[in-house]
Amino acid sequence: MCGSLRPNLSAIICTCNRAPLLAGLLGALCRQTLPAQNSEVIVVDDSSIDDTLAVAAAYASWLPLRYSYQRDNGGLASARNCGLFRCRGDILLFLDDDNMPAETLLEEHLKMHRQFPAPRCVLGISR
Repeated sequence: MCGSLRPNLSAIICTCNRAPLLAGLLGALCRQTLPAQNSEVIVVDDSSIDDTLAVAAAYASWLPLRYSYQRDNGGLASARNCGLFRCRGDILLFLDDDNMPAETLLEEHLKMHRQFPAPRCVLGISR
């Protein structure tokens, strides 16, 4: 990401030893309708020993992507906290490495937060 511009949205992806799935997700994020300068992608690698770093590096020229490696496998909560500390966006979106988002996901997520503004609001899906 160039300069000191703050993105509107930070997409945080936590992963561990699932490089092929991460590649699919990052490929889908390359096709988002939200302009790249409005978002950032944070990949938190929770001690992978596969090609996760290489996958993230391969997409770094296509996405405003930052990569963070956790040496000690701390689990999902630890990885998410790491992503929270690294992100710069006003709105956060946690993605799982096996997600395959629609092309409008980031744009629609941002739109919903703008339509229903609330401090410390969490949007989610009820199951």
